[in-house]
Amino acid sequence: MKKLGIVLGLLTLCVFAFAAGEGSGQAGAYLRMGVGARALGMGGAIVAVSDDATASYWNPAGLAKLKKNQASFMHARLKMDRNFDFINYVKKNETKNEAYGFAMVRFGVDNIPETRVWRFNGGGALASDQIYGTPIYYYDTATGTAKAIPVTSTGTWADGSAPAVPVGYSTSWSREQVEAVYQADPTTTAVYTDVNVGYNPAADPVKIFSNFDDSENAYYFSYSKAFDRLYFGANMKYMTQSLYNADANSIGLDLGLLYDYSSKVSFGFSVRNLMNELKWDTPSGRKDKVPVDTTLGVAYVPEPTWLVAMDYNKVENMDAELYLGVEKWFNDIFAFRLGSHDGDLSAGMSFVRGEWSFEYAFAEQELGDIHRFSTTKKFDF
Repeated sequence: MKKLGIVLGLLTLCVFAFAAGEGSGQAGAYLRMGVGARALGMGGAIVAVSDDATASYWNPAGLAKLKKNQASFMHARLKMDRNFDFINYVKKNETKNEAYGFAMVRFGVDNIPETRVWRFNGGGALASDQIYGTPIYYYDTATGTAKAIPVTSTGTWADGSAPAVPVGYSTSWSREQVEAVYQADPTTTAVYTDVNVGYNPAADPVKIFSNFDDSENAYYFSYSKAFDRLYFGANMKYMTQSLYNADANSIGLDLGLLYDYSSKVSFGFSVRNLMNELKWDTPSGRKDKVPVDTTLGVAYVPEPTWLVAMDYNKVENMDAELYLGVEKWFNDIFAFRLGSHDGDLSAGMSFVRGEWSFEYAFAEQELGDIHRFSTTKKFDF
C-alpha cells in the first residue's frame, strides 16, 4: 500500500503540472538546456533511464540506482558569449538503499557593457555628469500615470538653455492623450513606454560606462530511496540570479519516480520547478515564475547492449515535445547514441576507462548546432 500511495501521489502531481494554469514568464530557461552528454546524445530521452550522477538534474529518483558514489562534470562555451557549467556528487548508502547528492548549475554572460547617453560641449568634453537625451514623455504602466523625464534635473540643457519642447503634461493623462500631444518625432520630442529609453544619436553620443555580468545559478540538494523495483527522489533547489545591480533568489522543489516494470521495461516521471518563483530585491518587488516542467518517460531494453527510450515533455505555457533516443554498447567500453529532440537530430558516444567515463554529444538547435563534453567518475568513498 505504501508503494501504491507513492505512485498515486506522484501521478497526481504530474497531472497537476500538465494542467497547470497560465504561469507567466520564462525565468530559469537555462535549466531546460540539459546536462550530461549521454542524455543530450539521446535527444533528452532520459527520465526513465536515469541511473548515473546526472539523475540529480533529470530525475532524482534514479540516484538510488547507482552502484557506487559518483561525480560528474560538464562545461560548455555557447554562442553569444554564454557559459554553461554543471558539477555534482552523489553518495550511495547501500545499507538503506538511499542516495544523497549535491549539484550546481551555472549559466552566465560575462562583461556585458553598460552604455549611457552623454552630451558633450563644443570642446569635446563632458558638459556635465548628467545623462542627457531628447525629452521623453511616457505612460507609466506601473503607476498608471503620465510622466516626463526632463532633459536634466532642472529641465534645461547643460548650457542653461531650455528644451525646444516645454516639459508639460498632466499625471491624469492616459497614454493616448500623451501620444496625441507629444507625437513620436525624435527630432522634437518622443513618447515611449516605461521600459524604453530614447536618445538623439546625432547629438547624444553613447559611452560604455562599465561592465557587468548576468549570472544565474541553481543548487540541488537531492535525496533518493529505493523500494524494491520502485524508486522515489526529490530535489530541494535554491536558485539565484544577479543582473547589473539587482539580485533575485528562489526555493523550489523537484520530484521524481522510477519504476522497473520488468527487466526490459521501466517508466519514469519527473516534475521540476514546483513552487519556484524568483523574487527580486528591486523597489517594485518583481517576481518571475519559473515554469513547471513535467516529463513522462518509458525505456525498453530489447537485449543487454541495446536501449530505446522515449520522453513526453510539457513545460508550462509551451507546446509539448517528444524526445526519442537509442543507445548501443560494445564490450561495456564504447557506446554510440542517436536521438531526436522534438525533431532536432542528436548523436553521441562514450568511452569508459576504469572508473572514468567520457561522453560526447552533438545536437541540432535553432541558435546553432552544439557540442557537449562531459565526464563521470566513480568513487569508493
